[in-house]
Amino acid sequence: MIESIEVYNFKTYSGKQSFGPFKKFNCIIGPNGSGKSNIMDAISFVFGISDFHLLRVDGLNLLVNSGAVSSEISEDPVIAYVEATFKSDSVTTKLKREILLRNNKNVFRINNKVSDKKSYGDVEAVASQSAKQLSKLFDQISGSIQLSKQYDAAKQLLEKLTETSTHNFSKKRGITSELKTFREQKDEADRFNQRIKAKDKLIVEYQMWKLWHLTSSIEELTRELENERLQLRETPANNLKEENLKTLKKELIKIGRELSKIEKKMKDKEKEMDLLTPQILKTTQTKGHNLKKLETASKNLDIAKNQVETQLATINDLKRQLEQVTNAKNVFEAESNRQKTARKGVVLSNKDLAEYQGLKERVAQATTAQSQKLPNLKRLLKAANEKVSRSSEVRTV
Repeated sequence: MIESIEVYNFKTYSGKQSFGPFKKFNCIIGPNGSGKSNIMDAISFVFGISDFHLLRVDGLNLLVNSGAVSSEISEDPVIAYVEATFKSDSVTTKLKREILLRNNKNVFRINNKVSDKKSYGDVEAVASQSAKQLSKLFDQISGSIQLSKQYDAAKQLLEKLTETSTHNFSKKRGITSELKTFREQKDEADRFNQRIKAKDKLIVEYQMWKLWHLTSSIEELTRELENERLQLRETPANNLKEENLKTLKKELIKIGRELSKIEKKMKDKEKEMDLLTPQILKTTQTKGHNLKKLETASKNLDIAKNQVETQLATINDLKRQLEQVTNAKNVFEAESNRQKTARKGVVLSNKDLAEYQGLKERVAQATTAQSQKLPNLKRLLKAANEKVSRSSEVRTV
């Protein structure tokens, strides 16, 4: 294998320059223009190559360093040379190729002895090989061929690692895209749940508002009935009507209690909805499940709307019934005023007495009819309460 290379005024190398000793594996590094390729040209030159175009020049004289040609301070006929030292076991061989100044010729030397072209032929035959053959020869001479198996194994490992790295990068990019999609789905589910929660809260507030108005109406009617009861106490003839009014008052109180229970249940359902909200968020993490939940929620919303419309109809019916009670009360007040007028000494005619008797009977009939309707009103309120509870449960689900 090559142990060292010595050049003198060869191409970009001015003066004597030595390279070596070389190892089993050698690497030439350096910036552009530093002379890396000229070392390979020097090896090719000392091997006897005669085609100077392969050395990237047009003639032998162009292989000489330009500074050495212009100085001419030495009388030595050898203006440039390249010497390669080979060592195999204990045998050392030196090949040297010189460029003469005057006649622009070159001299071949083997172990410092001038050799003719024929004796140098084996070296030149090697030098005239193809680039691929020379590359293989350089590997043999430098000892790099001994590392070919390690190089091939390392190359295969590099290709495998490169393939694995590319696969992992593609997999990572796919996972990143999936994560982005999941985050977008989660954000969409969070926004949907927030809107559902806000809507449920508005529904509860609306129901509370209606209950408040119903409660206020009941309280107002209760006060009016209490006033009527105090007035009726002064008239012994109206004890039966007073009892009926007491019964109505008790029923209205029961209705008020039931409405309070409804309000309490609605608050409990609202708390349950707040507790169930994390579970809803957990169950809406996947897209397919979210779509099914959305369809179910839409159906439940339609059911809830129908139930709310039914409840509104029930409440309107209750309002109409309360208006009938109010009308009956007004009739009763008219009759009471007439009785008070009679007690003050006013004499009633037969026609007035007949009219009074008719009014009395109508009041009794209205009072009796309202008393009979109270159980129905209780059942309707209970049914409305159950429907509101079921609606809250459906919305929670």
